[in-house]
Amino acid sequence: DINAGNNELDSGASSPGVSRKLVEELTFESMKKILTECNNSQGLEEEKRAQLSQYFRNATFQDLVSKTQPKGDVLQSKLSDIFNSLTMEGRNVAVPSVQVENKVNVPSYEVHFPELFVY
Repeated sequence: DINAGNNELDSGASSPGVSRKLVEELTFESMKKILTECNNSQGLEEEKRAQLSQYFRNATFQDLVSKTQPKGDVLQSKLSDIFNSLTMEGRNVAVPSVQVENKVNVPSYEVHFPELFVY
């Protein structure tokens, strides 16, 4: 009977370019390994949290200030470097002197990125 039994044919495995999905085997050992890894990672996370809590309880005020100080200075210095390089590039471009006299000193970011500003 055609309708009864296994409908999967082996010709799919022998066809080039067609890959069959392998059935994933779940054994007791693999499940045990997964569960113990989760417990270990939770334990490490709890230990990190306890160390951080202990640090904030026992550290001096100056240590806490230096640890929690924002790192915005790095961003600000990078932005100023970029804007300074844009200003330097603007000076190297040959511009007629008549236009320079009529223009007010406009920041380079307004010249290079006018769509970012609403007038």
